[in-house]
Amino acid sequence: MPQIRQAGTRMRDLLGYAGSPPDPHWPGGARVAVSIVVNFEEGAEFSMSDGDPENEAVYEIEQRLAGRPDPAIDSHFEYGSRAGWWRIKEVLGQHGAPATVSSSGRAVERLPLLAQYAVRRGHEVSAHGWRWEAHNDLDEAEERDRIARTVAAIKAVTGTRPVGWHTRSPGSVNTRRLLVEEVASSTTATPTTTTCHISCKSETSGTSYCHMPSTPTTCSSSTPTGSVAPPISPRMRSMPSTGCIARGRMPRR
Repeated sequence: MPQIRQAGTRMRDLLGYAGSPPDPHWPGGARVAVSIVVNFEEGAEFSMSDGDPENEAVYEIEQRLAGRPDPAIDSHFEYGSRAGWWRIKEVLGQHGAPATVSSSGRAVERLPLLAQYAVRRGHEVSAHGWRWEAHNDLDEAEERDRIARTVAAIKAVTGTRPVGWHTRSPGSVNTRRLLVEEVASSTTATPTTTTCHISCKSETSGTSYCHMPSTPTTCSSSTPTGSVAPPISPRMRSMPSTGCIARGRMPRR
């Protein structure tokens, strides 16, 4: 199918596999692979209690308290690392289910014990941005720094360089390219196979990467108000699959 690019835009693939995706060859002939992802953002959210100019506004509802610290949303996030994760890890352990802990770099840096514990229990720690923030307003230099800083923080704490990434929406026009450039600098990563929704090649480097989408059905919780909350973390009610750009091993689920 012809792809048309207008000036200042990126190439879009609107056809995909046209109804004939490749066989992923899941172990045992399985037809479905389930990836369990637990978001670790606690300590990386914006909070005036931490000296930020504003508070995070999104949790079960969307409401920003301006001009002063918000003890309610601070407590909401703190519950995840104080109680939520430790309850979830017990359930995962009971069922022998490895998970991906999608982690903000600042959260890992502030609470290294949680990330190190997850690795010891056989879980993977992937990258979820330096802070829980969208990248759409970052210029290229700022975004490149955020990505590199996140990868470095996770590697320093866990001993392993992350090969998956989930950006809080919306990303910038540079996000995918910068992620490919960062991950491609790893000597341990290997290209993914075409077993995801969209298998792409970087337009600048030709490096293969896998772009996995997320949906409100599997990645968020419907709230009583009918709005959609952000990707589930230990402070929420369940655990989702997550969209990310990954290069390296595919999920083990």
